[in-house]
Amino acid sequence: LHIAAGRPLAFSQDEITTRGHAIELRIYAEDAAAGFTPTTGPVLDWQAPTGDGVRLDTGIGAGQSVTAAFDPMLAKLIVHGDTREQARQRADAALAELVLLGCKTNIDFLRRLIGHENFIAGDVHTGFLDANPQIAAEPALDPATVDQLLAAAALVTRPMRDIADTTPELHAAMGAWRN
Repeated sequence: LHIAAGRPLAFSQDEITTRGHAIELRIYAEDAAAGFTPTTGPVLDWQAPTGDGVRLDTGIGAGQSVTAAFDPMLAKLIVHGDTREQARQRADAALAELVLLGCKTNIDFLRRLIGHENFIAGDVHTGFLDANPQIAAEPALDPATVDQLLAAAALVTRPMRDIADTTPELHAAMGAWRN
């Protein structure tokens, strides 16, 4: 407004200095592995990251719903560090701390992106994701994790809970005796 009114700036170009590095990451309700398609769903839990050089601008919270009626951008994570690498590490730590349950987001994709050796080296360009489609792809789960997830899912069904909660016949035959 001051410049538009013809007033001079209060400082000169020589007085402007840079200080550190900043990285902004946009948190979207989207599925990177499915071509970055928007997703919807409830926000069951939302926990923002904290720490030195970490800022999160958002307008959502637990109990709300992400719908197709609005832009899928949920938040902007801005991190600052003395060096680019410090800012990158803070970004990774903040993404690891950020919790958004109930709606698929691009948080894991962003972690893979900023952890990629080319990103770390600062060797990225506008065709980087096209040249590295594995960054958007969901990594395969190891068989042990799949087994654990299936077991957890089975235990939340009523018939499996009833079986798990029954007292084995051998123990029931002991009566009220306790050691």
